[in-house]
Amino acid sequence: MNILIVMIITMGLITNEEETEIGCCLVPSLGCLIGIHSLKADMRKEPVAGLSFWQRLKIGVGYSGGVCGVGEDLMPAASSFFIDIFQLFYFLNSIDATIGYQVDRNHEIEFGLEYGWAHLANKGGLVMWSKDWEITTGKWWLSRYSLTLKKIPGISVGPFHLGLEFNYAEAKTVESRYEMINGNWMLIDTSTVIRRCLGWGALLRWEKRIAINQNLLISPFGLFRASAAEEYYNSAKWPKKWEHRLSLEFTGIYVGLSIFLRPGY
Repeated sequence: MNILIVMIITMGLITNEEETEIGCCLVPSLGCLIGIHSLKADMRKEPVAGLSFWQRLKIGVGYSGGVCGVGEDLMPAASSFFIDIFQLFYFLNSIDATIGYQVDRNHEIEFGLEYGWAHLANKGGLVMWSKDWEITTGKWWLSRYSLTLKKIPGISVGPFHLGLEFNYAEAKTVESRYEMINGNWMLIDTSTVIRRCLGWGALLRWEKRIAINQNLLISPFGLFRASAAEEYYNSAKWPKKWEHRLSLEFTGIYVGLSIFLRPGY
């Protein structure tokens, strides 16, 4: 929560962003045939009040990959005191669809729908036991669905933008039930269990817009996300339910690329 407060405090009023357009140097004496020069976006060169709805609109798709901490509940299943430090993190793949709208010359709003997935192996996960029985987990398959407010009008500084998101996530695992029989632990049963989680988060994103032409933009970006989701339902069939609720962490550093289309140009 402290991270989220700091992220919000550090944001200020939005300023004009410059886009980069790939163009050609037509004068041979400049020593190049292809160059890159900075310019204001064509949409922002015109008075925004004179733009149509479709000219203000921007539609995009993107991919990102992030390195996230596993969190307390999905720590590695360690057989010794030492734990491989790489097991404390996992890689989350994400694809998204975005729609943006130019509110005025200096303010833009963007909404996104995002789907993420990951596979975690050798994780201790949730464990429940007594003196003569035990239930353990190991591999986990995570799916994350997020509704994101990527740009909030008036809360951006240059290429840096603060966003908020609402998460729905599912964590699927195979739980194994062991019982103590004649002094030995014996596997009695296994069950595939799905745990459904809800949560929210905030993200601080840097992006660079590169104009291919009036209709097409590409945008490499990097972001820091502070986000989580907590279990509210599970499909476990065991007579005794977990007292502890699973908490999934999506906090981490992400990089990615988006492609935007301006349908009105």
